[in-house]
Amino acid sequence: MDKRKNRNQIQNALNATLSGLQDDPWLAQRVIAEAKETKGAKKKASIVLVLALILMLAAATALALGSLTGLFHLKQSVVGAMRGCVSTGDTLYLMSSGGLCRWTPGDDEPETLVSIDQLTTRSISFESLPYLENDALGLVDVEHRRLWRYQEEGFTLLLDYAGTEMDIPDLHWTRAVFQDGRLFLLGQPHGATSSKLLYQVNPRTGEAELLPIAEGSPDELCAYEPGTLLALARNVQQRSESLLVLDAATGAVRETLYTASIQKMQGLAYGESGLYALVGGVLSRWDGTDWISLNAAAHSFLAQSFAVMDEGYVSVSFNEMQYLPFASEAGGDTLNIRGVMAIDNADEEFQQLTGVAVIRSRDPAMTAQDVRVAIEAGDTTDLFHMVLDADTLDLIADGLIAPLNASETLTEDVRGMTPMLREMLMNRGTLYAVPSIMLPLVWRSERAIPDTYAALLSPAGSAFAVGWDSVWTKQNYASAVLTTFIAESARDTGTVDFSADAFADTLRALREADLPSDADAASLTALNPTETLSLNGALSTNLPDNGVSGYTDDPQWLLPPTVTPGAQPVVPVRVYVYLLNANAQNPDAAMAYLDNIATHRQPGNEGLMKPESAEPTLHPAYREDLEQADDATRAAMLAAPDYWAITQPRLDAYLNIFLPCLDMQMHPLLSISSKRDGTYNQMLEIIMAYVEGDTALEECLSGLQKLSTGSS
Repeated sequence: MDKRKNRNQIQNALNATLSGLQDDPWLAQRVIAEAKETKGAKKKASIVLVLALILMLAAATALALGSLTGLFHLKQSVVGAMRGCVSTGDTLYLMSSGGLCRWTPGDDEPETLVSIDQLTTRSISFESLPYLENDALGLVDVEHRRLWRYQEEGFTLLLDYAGTEMDIPDLHWTRAVFQDGRLFLLGQPHGATSSKLLYQVNPRTGEAELLPIAEGSPDELCAYEPGTLLALARNVQQRSESLLVLDAATGAVRETLYTASIQKMQGLAYGESGLYALVGGVLSRWDGTDWISLNAAAHSFLAQSFAVMDEGYVSVSFNEMQYLPFASEAGGDTLNIRGVMAIDNADEEFQQLTGVAVIRSRDPAMTAQDVRVAIEAGDTTDLFHMVLDADTLDLIADGLIAPLNASETLTEDVRGMTPMLREMLMNRGTLYAVPSIMLPLVWRSERAIPDTYAALLSPAGSAFAVGWDSVWTKQNYASAVLTTFIAESARDTGTVDFSADAFADTLRALREADLPSDADAASLTALNPTETLSLNGALSTNLPDNGVSGYTDDPQWLLPPTVTPGAQPVVPVRVYVYLLNANAQNPDAAMAYLDNIATHRQPGNEGLMKPESAEPTLHPAYREDLEQADDATRAAMLAAPDYWAITQPRLDAYLNIFLPCLDMQMHPLLSISSKRDGTYNQMLEIIMAYVEGDTALEECLSGLQKLSTGSS
């Protein structure tokens, strides 16, 4: 059952990658579920795909693996799940579920310094966070609340911090850095996907001080020059991030070295040779004024710990360590991707399969409008990874996106998809988009909910605390009501009439509603309005090691309320797709990459896209365990829903209840650009002016109608 023991670590790693997605709980939740499926072997590529890749490589006579020379991978199967790393000179210390290991470049495998059994005997968890105190290795054991120092002669207990100031309830330590006699810790509040807090800690007494950073949430931290630290602070509201130099004594910001769009920088690491990071998907070195690109090889999408060695850079995820040399030889093909983060290790796997270096510039704020501007300006990015919306369809209609029908793999893939999705991926019989992930959004509660938003906002709905990580405000409700009404109207009548009685009644109910606060939530029934529908089975508790059956898998999914009484509910679904730039610099590699995407989706994701042909299937990661288990354990595994990538009850519910209500949010008012800075955003402001008592209802409805028709 070792794979299950890794799940908290997977969650921690994913939380570190999701900064910038607070306004997109759809993707944040589903990436977590997707990652839990990627631990095992994936489906074999089709013969067509293998031949296509061979032909592509043979045709590209200039292709050289020079850009990948010196690249080293260490897999989870060798050392177990990996927690973190630190380096000194050319020596890397790696904490894993196999024990404390040491590795130097050139070694085929790391040396185990302390086995997991020896760590367990000392009550030291492999979840411990490593740090360097001068040249000695330190560990923050977050499970047992202890600080340790390791040297060749063994472990020394520095502090049992249980009950001290650094033992903070509802805060999980994610990163540790030692600088100038102080220990600096990043902590993540329980239930938060991105926001983090920085503390300065006395490692001898456990005294802790919060160091607020006004520039944003400190997502990464590393030691820097004497007396200073580096922090990567992300501001989700402004969709930006800043590289800050902090005073190690006070935590004050001394200097802002660099600012960028959110998620452009990742993996800060500092050593004798300088400061390094992954910038725009490329390993880069800071020259004092800007980042200098060094090596473009892809890295693990779940990387959470980073280090600099004498001649290379290390990134560590829960299932892989990668060593990337600073210097890369000239030549070699590259594939450039821009947009939303990868949802699995597709980039790295394609790179290993083909020798093509995959460069992914993460840009979660990118919209189809941004893509239009880039392509029209001559941008040669090969693939864009983005939300499929009305603006995306306009890109296709205007000839800015290249057709994909030349690939038999892709055309066969789309033929098996549910008709609603297939229709949106094609234009006049030609395929233009390849979906990477599909995210239906449902509600979840242990109790039935009112049928309409007006009823939910009335005193009858006061028993519910609605919200994902905090109780919904009136603005949250206003957005949900506006989105739902636009989708209902477009589907049922083809036009959006904001003077409709049902919409006006709902706004009145919202204005008059007395919503609960976060403090009230504990005494109310929790109602999650942003539950990502997943076909993956789940348990509320871990599976015992033997012989227990009778588990149930009740996701407590509910259809959302409607605005119009008696209307069919709207289950919004967001689809992320890859688009091939008509100006692509490397279209052959891009097509091969898309073939790989289409043949390597995880079962649960594939089942959402192709529900009519889907059937219950085990997680690939657990199939080997099942074959090796004794009869009692095998029976317990088969009875446990979380061993299944698709369960029959979830598939049945999806097919019969939720699939008929899916809405892909393709109305222009619901496009990403409209919601962020366009007409939808203006509509929301008009609604809130009424809800807060600043305008009359008639003025509100009239203003909405004028915006929807484009009249002044």
